[in-house]
Amino acid sequence: DNPFLHRLPGAVFELYEDTNGDKAFDEGDALIGELTETDEGFHEMSGLLAKGYFVKEKTAPEGHKLDLNAYYFEITTDGQVVVVENGEAGRGFVNEAYRGNLKITKDSSDGRKDGFAFEVKSEDGTYCETFTSPEDGIILIEGLRVGKYTVTEVKNKASEDYIIPDGATVEIKADETAEVSFFNEKPEEETPETPDTPETPDNPTTPSNPSKPVPQTGDDYNLYIWIGVLGAAVIGSGVALF
Repeated sequence: DNPFLHRLPGAVFELYEDTNGDKAFDEGDALIGELTETDEGFHEMSGLLAKGYFVKEKTAPEGHKLDLNAYYFEITTDGQVVVVENGEAGRGFVNEAYRGNLKITKDSSDGRKDGFAFEVKSEDGTYCETFTSPEDGIILIEGLRVGKYTVTEVKNKASEDYIIPDGATVEIKADETAEVSFFNEKPEEETPETPDTPETPDNPTTPSNPSKPVPQTGDDYNLYIWIGVLGAAVIGSGVALF
């Protein structure tokens, strides 16, 4: 077995007898029947008589092109086993896959498009590759086999400051280009709120000087004070006179 070849189930092959013996497939060649698929990708028919035959593909495996050619072989000895191939020896009967393209478009809220990574994976898991967006943000993948694929953005250094969008599923069709777009939102940095300026406290008012009490007639207490002051003044004046 060749590890680089993928067996394809579902093909149908017809066997024709080379009725006129000219080794060229034509309308006069008789259909004997269809080969039996005994295992995935293996087809056979036993009990053939010694003569010339043609093998012709009637139905190709899903997603692959039909080979329109008829392949001649001969049975010449009893018990002979013939392997029919349509190309390089040892590769068996190879069908060319239908292929299409995939276009991934990248953009972001701040305009950056390059450096973002995307994983592209086929539904059956036989294909899985990672691609990085160039400066213009457009990734074009050509020659993908037809079928469904998932496209997922992979977090890397370029995308670490962005919100990663959900993945997408696309279907690749023969000779067509499927398109998918991804947009990354970059959260705005929150600016810390400026604390309110504290109010300047009011300047305390200067207390007014208490007014001096005015002595009143009959107020013994105030009279006593003023008598003392007067006496001191007299004494003081007396000192000044000497």
